[in-house]
Amino acid sequence: MQTSAQSVSRPFFSIPKAILVLTFVRFIMDTSLRAQLPYLTDIAAVFGQPPESASWMAAMTGLAGLLAPVAGLVAYRIGQRPILLAGVGFFIVCSLLVSVAPSLTIVALLFLCFAIAKILVDTQALAFIGNVVPYAQRGRAMGIGELAWSLAWIIGVPMFGILISRVTWWSPFVALGVLGIIGLLALWRYVLPHMAMGQGRGISLGDSAALVLRQPKAIAMFIFCIGVAGAAQVPYLVYPTWFKTHFGLSIEQLGFASIVIGIADGLAELIAAMFTDRWGKSRTVLTATFGYVLSFIFWWLSGSSLAMMSAALFTVYFCFELALVASLSVASEIVPEARTVMMGFVSASFAVGRIFGSLVALPLFGGDRLWLVSLVCSALVLVAFFAARRVFAK
Repeated sequence: MQTSAQSVSRPFFSIPKAILVLTFVRFIMDTSLRAQLPYLTDIAAVFGQPPESASWMAAMTGLAGLLAPVAGLVAYRIGQRPILLAGVGFFIVCSLLVSVAPSLTIVALLFLCFAIAKILVDTQALAFIGNVVPYAQRGRAMGIGELAWSLAWIIGVPMFGILISRVTWWSPFVALGVLGIIGLLALWRYVLPHMAMGQGRGISLGDSAALVLRQPKAIAMFIFCIGVAGAAQVPYLVYPTWFKTHFGLSIEQLGFASIVIGIADGLAELIAAMFTDRWGKSRTVLTATFGYVLSFIFWWLSGSSLAMMSAALFTVYFCFELALVASLSVASEIVPEARTVMMGFVSASFAVGRIFGSLVALPLFGGDRLWLVSLVCSALVLVAFFAARRVFAK
């Protein structure tokens, strides 16, 4: 595979600072969407809505991911800088507005706005790493960038639990808005100088999409993304109910019990950063994805014990995150001449998976059907495994 010409023309000594700042900004946005998941039923209860409301609220945030290819296209027209600034600024405004939301519908719409802001930032961050870091080293850079995802859980979920139980349900979002202002200033200082201005290429949406969609390996990558993301979304909505009803955990206890997922994510991201390039990207993705299939069987068998179920959740999300992070560097080089648009489609594929997982999770679960949830999730990941094999086929 070719290495982007931009990756050898940048002053690389300054790139690590830019990647760390982007990781911090993505951590803030990931927290706004990820840390809320265990508490969606509690937020719904504040407005007198049933627990089932959590499903459509989670699904709505996934809709924003479908805009990711458009964000990639617009970046070609006006440059990465305006897109990045608009995403962070939009997030700050929406996070502060949560405190005055009059209904659950408005809250859900603001959560959708969080997701839109995240898409605007993520597509530019992933394309930026693809542009400035050579392919042989990109697994490490992607792994560092994805630490935002695990930290959003390790730090964010307990923070949400404490603030919701001791202050009010909207206080975590206001805190994230303040952090967003700090992130915006850091972006201006350390990231924007390295980002491209408007390219002026005049590429139409149809031409850009066709360039990506003509690649069979790109289609296989999208199927992989849908499968792994769909399976990962289901436990997020199922395990909080199980932990509260079968093990009697309070909201604050649930937050601390959930740290195990963030630890799994963080460990997977560190391993991906340190070893993906060394082990080989194809071997890492395929091994992690196959382990992901098996982990759902373990999850089903562990439902009677809090300790065992926590261990099973660790296994599920460790395998998921390792497969995901290792695959991102591969995705960034499938269509290098349209990298930003390609990564937009990758983000959209993850969104499709999350929407599907959000909609089917609680109906499948029905309160106690872990076996059915595990079966469906295993099937989704098995499809993803064979799609990944197609991506790496010679």
